Amino acid sequence: MRRTAITLAIVIGLFAAAMVLFSLVVVPGMGDGAGTTPSPSAGAGAPAPGAPQAVLLQAVPVRTAPNGPVTVDAPDSTPMMIAAGNRVTILGEAAGMTGQFLHVYVLPSRTDWPSDLYAWIPVALDGKPTLDPEPASTCPAEITIASLAGLSPQDRLRCAGGGELVLDGHTAFNPDTLAYNASPAFFGSADLPTTVGLSPMGVNRPVGWAAQGGALLPIGPGPDVETIPIGFDVRVSGRFDFAGAGACSRSQPRGMGTVPVEAAADSAAWCRTRFIVTSWAVLNGPEGRPPVAGEMQLHRHPASEACAGVGMPPLTLHIDPTADDPVWLTAAGFEAPIIASFSDAFTAVTGPEPSIIDGKGLVLTDGMPINPDANLGGHGVCPTGPVVYFG
Repeated sequence: MRRTAITLAIVIGLFAAAMVLFSLVVVPGMGDGAGTTPSPSAGAGAPAPGAPQAVLLQAVPVRTAPNGPVTVDAPDSTPMMIAAGNRVTILGEAAGMTGQFLHVYVLPSRTDWPSDLYAWIPVALDGKPTLDPEPASTCPAEITIASLAGLSPQDRLRCAGGGELVLDGHTAFNPDTLAYNASPAFFGSADLPTTVGLSPMGVNRPVGWAAQGGALLPIGPGPDVETIPIGFDVRVSGRFDFAGAGACSRSQPRGMGTVPVEAAADSAAWCRTRFIVTSWAVLNGPEGRPPVAGEMQLHRHPASEACAGVGMPPLTLHIDPTADDPVWLTAAGFEAPIIASFSDAFTAVTGPEPSIIDGKGLVLTDGMPINPDANLGGHGVCPTGPVVYFG
C-alpha cells in the first residue's frame, strides 16, 4: 500500500511539474452568484456549530472499534498509520473502556495514504495529545460553491440539507484520493478514472490537477446523467443526501492498498455527504464562450517548449463537432477520454472536414494516430495521463 501511495505521489508530482510550465490563463466568466441559495440553517439566530475539526499532531494507528485491534497494512502486516498533519472530523464523544478513543472521519488527502476513512483513534499516544482541535464551523448565510467547498463533507450536508441546489461553476479534476469503491458507484469510487470538482466561475485555468487551487466542491453525475466535461462552465442541479444513500456501501477497491472493512453506518453517512448531479448544462465551452452550433472550442494553455510528461501508449485523436467536448484522445489502458489541450498555434475548423490546423500545413483529423513521445509537425507533445498538451 505504501508503494501505491508513493506511486500516486510521483504521478501527481509529474502532473504538477508539467503544469508549472504553463502560466495561468484568465478567461472572462460569470461569478459565483448564480444559483446562490440561502442556507437552510441560516435564519433567526446564529446557526448551530457542526462537528469539530482537528489536525493530527502525530501519526496514529487505525482501529475500527474503540480499544479494538490495530488494523494492519497488507502485505507486510505492519500497523496501518494515519500520518500527522491530516485533518479529521470528530464524530462524537470519547469512548472506550476509559473513554480514550474518538470516532473520526479522516478527510481526503492529496498526498497521504490512508485517508477518506472512518477510524477510532486515541486521544493521546505516548503521553502526548494526538489532536489539535479547531473551532466547529457554523453554516454560511448563503450556499455557494465557495462556501460549500470550505466545509467538511459532514457540514456540507448539515448546512445545505437534502434539497435541490442549482450551482454555476467551472469543472476541474478533483485531486482528492478516495479510499473505497461505493455501491452504487455514482456516489464515488477509487477505481473510477477521474472525479470532478466544481470551482467558482470567473478564473478558468488550463486543465490539469496542478492547475487547480482554492475552492473545489466534489461532484458526480447521478444515474442516467451523462459524464460531466472537465474545463467547462456549467450549471448543475443536484443534492446531498441523494436517494439510496442510506443503503449504499463502500468496499475494497482494485487499484489501492488494503483498507479496513467499513461499518454499514459509516458507509451510509459518507454517501449522504456526496453532491450528486441530477442534470447539467454547458454555459461556456473550454475557451470561455457560450457554445455555438457549427463551432468547436479547444482546451487552451500557453505554449512551452519544455515538458515533464509521463510515458503513455500510442494515442488516437477524435474530432466530433456535435459533442460537448469536440476534440479528445483515447489510448489503450485508459477507460476515460483523454483531454487534448492546444496552444494558440492551433485553430479548430469545421469545414470542409472537421480538423485542427496550425497555419503551416499541419492538419489533424478524426482518427489520426498520435505518437506521445515525438514532436507533431514541429510542435511539442507533453503527455501527462489525463491531459495531453500540444505546444
